[in-house]
Amino acid sequence: MKLSRVRRLCLAAAGVTLATSAIATTAATPAGAYSSYLSRAPYLTDRTASAVKVNFATTAPIVKVRLKYGLTSSGSCSTTKATAATTSRQGYTVTYPTSSGSATSNVYQWKPQLGGLSSGTYCYRLEGATSTTSSTYIDLLGSTVASPTFSMAPADRFAVIGDWGQTGRTAPSYLNSAQANVISHMASGGSDFAVSTGDIGYPSGTQSTYGDLQHTGRDVSAVFGPRYWPVAGKKLPMYPAPGNHGFTSTFTNLWPSTSIAGTSGGRASNGTHTVNGVSVTTPDYWYAFNAHGWRIYILTAAWSDTGVSNPYAVDYKVHWAPGATERSWLTNDLTANSSLPKIVVMHYPMYSAVGVGEDVQDSYLTAPTDGSQSVENLLASHNVKLLLNGHSHIYERNRPHHGMVTVISGGGGADLSGVDTTIGGRCSQTYPDTGGAVVAVARGWTSSGGSACNGAAIPTSAAQVYHYVRVTLGSGTAKVEAINSNGTVFDTTTVS
Repeated sequence: MKLSRVRRLCLAAAGVTLATSAIATTAATPAGAYSSYLSRAPYLTDRTASAVKVNFATTAPIVKVRLKYGLTSSGSCSTTKATAATTSRQGYTVTYPTSSGSATSNVYQWKPQLGGLSSGTYCYRLEGATSTTSSTYIDLLGSTVASPTFSMAPADRFAVIGDWGQTGRTAPSYLNSAQANVISHMASGGSDFAVSTGDIGYPSGTQSTYGDLQHTGRDVSAVFGPRYWPVAGKKLPMYPAPGNHGFTSTFTNLWPSTSIAGTSGGRASNGTHTVNGVSVTTPDYWYAFNAHGWRIYILTAAWSDTGVSNPYAVDYKVHWAPGATERSWLTNDLTANSSLPKIVVMHYPMYSAVGVGEDVQDSYLTAPTDGSQSVENLLASHNVKLLLNGHSHIYERNRPHHGMVTVISGGGGADLSGVDTTIGGRCSQTYPDTGGAVVAVARGWTSSGGSACNGAAIPTSAAQVYHYVRVTLGSGTAKVEAINSNGTVFDTTTVS
């Protein structure tokens, strides 16, 4: 979501959303000290039924890595297996502030895969060597850090986070306490995996914004800083949808999902598109997988705000107009899996109660100007029961429309927005075809305080608006819980 410079300055001055002093810090800190060779802590992506990628980054001297792993037994870790060593790495640069200006640090990204896994809980460690011919490995987690664990049991619960990866405003730590708390609760919430509704890394999803374990600064290490994604990412495989922030190849490089995308004939790679006569490279992410009798879709409904006057129109033309590759794939997959109830994760919301002047709801998805079937109708008519969006920096749950419930989870850590409570405003909007009320519950926050729709409790602190969503899958049901940065469930519904 795009925020004005004036509003950012007002929020920072008020100290209500991101300042360390505004929200109590309860977030977990990784126990022990990582090896000095480790630049980015491990985080999981691309989990399939029998494999998962372990992503991490090191300093330059590490030129070869492997993973030691094994099944846990009675809580005990035994890393009796090892992957083949790999020397395949990709170098990136993190720029961070210093007293004399700025400096750079090189990080080297690795993404080895653990394969041939069965149902059970696994533990793992990272090992690296400083010579490609050496048989001596260094424990990259360090001697005092416990082996991370993750489950390969059939998944029935997942966490949802959107619009996150933003630092605080208070030097020297620039800690975003709310975001740290949200991720900490995600890590301990009993989920099997995570999805993101888009916009990871503010303001523009660069390597510096993602950052590393060692460096801090405004807009530096907002994702991979030690209090953020390392806390949950080591155990929760992430399936992220792209957003308009960081809509670049960096997203594709840092969130590899090619294996899971391949299982549905989808895509998780960079795509080249021509917009206004200019060739641009962007993330093409659209794929699906099954979990506990549900089919879950990760889709691209976003476009960068940079260089275009109407990103919603460009997104529609590239991704959703009749004949577009993503739409064609989605239509075929929805049809092929007609009997399964479905959940869709994508960035742009179709309806939003966010205040006027902020990012608007995407009418191209509900009423396309070319007269074709709307994306909303395409989803609802193919048994999509739950639509998860981001973009609006609020929490919102909408009433069912043709059997589909929409939840906006955009309060993962970035500056919050208020909801429009004015007479005739977005809190009271209706569905154009049925006349029924759209919003069931919504809450937001600005420097002026809390706001809520339709008689919901008005939040008294930003901590009550920052949140993640937990979805528990049953046989034909999905329980949705919104959990704020204090760890309190403040909204719940069951979709069936």
